[in-house]
Amino acid sequence: MDKPELTPILEARNLKKSYGKGENAVAALKDVSFSIQPGEFVAILGPSGSGKSTLLNMLGLMDRPDAGDVFIGGKKALSLSEEARSLLRNEKLGFIFQFDALLSDFTILENILFPALISSRPRKESYLEVQKRALSLLEHLKLPQIAERYPSQVSGGERQRAALCRALINNPEILLADEPTGNLDKVNGEMVFKDLEGLAREKNAAVILVTHNEEAAARAARVFHMQDGTLIEAAGVSSFRLAGRGAMS
Repeated sequence: MDKPELTPILEARNLKKSYGKGENAVAALKDVSFSIQPGEFVAILGPSGSGKSTLLNMLGLMDRPDAGDVFIGGKKALSLSEEARSLLRNEKLGFIFQFDALLSDFTILENILFPALISSRPRKESYLEVQKRALSLLEHLKLPQIAERYPSQVSGGERQRAALCRALINNPEILLADEPTGNLDKVNGEMVFKDLEGLAREKNAAVILVTHNEEAAARAARVFHMQDGTLIEAAGVSSFRLAGRGAMS
């Protein structure tokens, strides 16, 4: 008996995006389609200007394509209202960027808590329960000592790993990582990649890593190459890998 086909947690269908008009128009995305399953780790490789960040903005519901759509959990996302898209981003998506974007006037713990505290969805947990989860994430990364420090008081690697905790605080089903180690040295970058892999695996979160670093991309179950707005899957890479669900809450 054939196994039932799984619904992708995230799917892009025929995304097209151009900037400019007429003869000056530049196609950033050319009919891009792909999907990712829960717990899968996918890397998108490509040079600057190839369309990687444009694609990530579409997948993160922060920009609209000229044509095509994005489905999250099998449901159309881009046709939703701005309020509904914002709620979906907060509930389903976690973002990690090249720059940690931590707020300097707040402690590391407070920064991690923000996505949970500003959510417009009905609060199902008390502040103390959310705080406990944030501290658990820091503990898991062996960073409990920085909880009450300010971003200026910790290293770049620690800030980026704190940003990973912030991305995970709402238990997202999808992690979008845009050059998350671009500002880090090799040692700290390796730590961030290991954290990203481990925490995503334990939480069964799908990960899309956008990078120009081939060594980092080699960790992924599938690798795509982005060139001039076109996305092509690399041959010889496992087409599907489902990460195990861990016990962390």
